[in-house]
Amino acid sequence: MLTSVMDRVSQTLLVDRLAIFVEDAQAPGRMRLARSMGVRVNEPLDLSFLEPARPEITRGALFFESPRAARDVSPSVHDALQQLDLNYYVPCRIRERSVAVLGLGKTVDGDFLSSDDVELVETIAGYVAVALDNSQLYNSLEQKALEIVRLKDFSENIVESLHVGVLAVDLSGSVESWNTRMEQLFGVSRQEAVGAQLDSLLPAELASEIAARGDGEQITGIYKQRLQHQGRSLTLNVSITPLVSKSGDRIGRLLLFDDVTQREHMEEQMSQTEKLTSLGLLAAGVAHEVNTPLAVISNYIQMLAKQMPENDPRHSIIEKIVKQTFRASEIVNNLLNFSRTGAAEIANVDVNHVVEET
Repeated sequence: MLTSVMDRVSQTLLVDRLAIFVEDAQAPGRMRLARSMGVRVNEPLDLSFLEPARPEITRGALFFESPRAARDVSPSVHDALQQLDLNYYVPCRIRERSVAVLGLGKTVDGDFLSSDDVELVETIAGYVAVALDNSQLYNSLEQKALEIVRLKDFSENIVESLHVGVLAVDLSGSVESWNTRMEQLFGVSRQEAVGAQLDSLLPAELASEIAARGDGEQITGIYKQRLQHQGRSLTLNVSITPLVSKSGDRIGRLLLFDDVTQREHMEEQMSQTEKLTSLGLLAAGVAHEVNTPLAVISNYIQMLAKQMPENDPRHSIIEKIVKQTFRASEIVNNLLNFSRTGAAEIANVDVNHVVEET
């Protein structure tokens, strides 16, 4: 755009030396050389004489009859004027603010610009200011739009990364958002879900439970809702939260679906393990109590056997009693060993011997 402006001004006014200075984004309030025609610059320029706050710039065009003979300027500014070799510096103003400066030299014939030419340049400078301001606004809007898109994508990535189903419905019950986890839980794609009524997408019993919570303004939930869906058994925790706008107006509801099926199975297994642990402790107590009378029976029967004659036929009965008490004691000891949390002992077992003793 700046090149096109310089070409049009050069052709209209027959000027072969032009330059456009714009505000430096890295140093607000200072100008930098943006475009030039017929101007040769060999070193950095001190453009402090073009600062928008200078009275000469705020009053109108800045004129140097002879840039090389400029007075009341610093040496660095004098060098810049000599390198630029421009006679007119016309500010491009909009809303009482200079956004650029249009610099021009003499005509190709070496003449100064007429008053009509200067007025034309000032008019063109106004259009340039509007164009630059619009360009800056456009760039700003473009950056904000890109930032909004980035934030939107970031927010969607967060929702998609959650391991819980997330959906949003408006006040009429129409689905506005449906994440990937919801697709996995209920087998309904996002394209099918968005815009549909919520009760048409969920199992009937779950939809009725959600509807029973109404449209209250308090956070409510459904704990361990068990249902059969597409041949699967699911246990879900559902959280229902009012969806509000920035102004605080309620615009719908936000629902979170947490699949706790596996967690529930693990809790059941842990409960069963605790029951087995309690049973083991009970068995240990019972075994300890049974062991004492068994030891007494074994001792007394052995004492009785010693008091009987060797040829007494009751010895065989006593031997069976002793053998069975030892066997009962061994069973009790096995119960005690089973209830202890120790390492298992692996040993060879004669199966025939076990069968004969049983």
